[in-house]
Amino acid sequence: MLIWMIYQEADAKKNEWYIKEHQEIGKTLGLEIELKLVENLEIGVKEGSLIISENKKIVEPPKAAIIRTIWPLLSRSEE
Repeated sequence: MLIWMIYQEADAKKNEWYIKEHQEIGKTLGLEIELKLVENLEIGVKEGSLIISENKKIVEPPKAAIIRTIWPLLSRSEE
């Protein structure tokens, strides 16, 4: 199962160990935890549906997310 871990870039650098630890533990549980940077994500609506894009390309949202930043719209979209 794919899970996003979402951080601001500066915070991701500070918490590199924490992120890698979660990724390693996730692997043992059959989870793929991908780091996503807020600076590369956009949220929008297309044809009445919520979309998320990364680096201007629409991406499929994950089944779950660990949101380690303050971005209320993203938190709401992932609930």
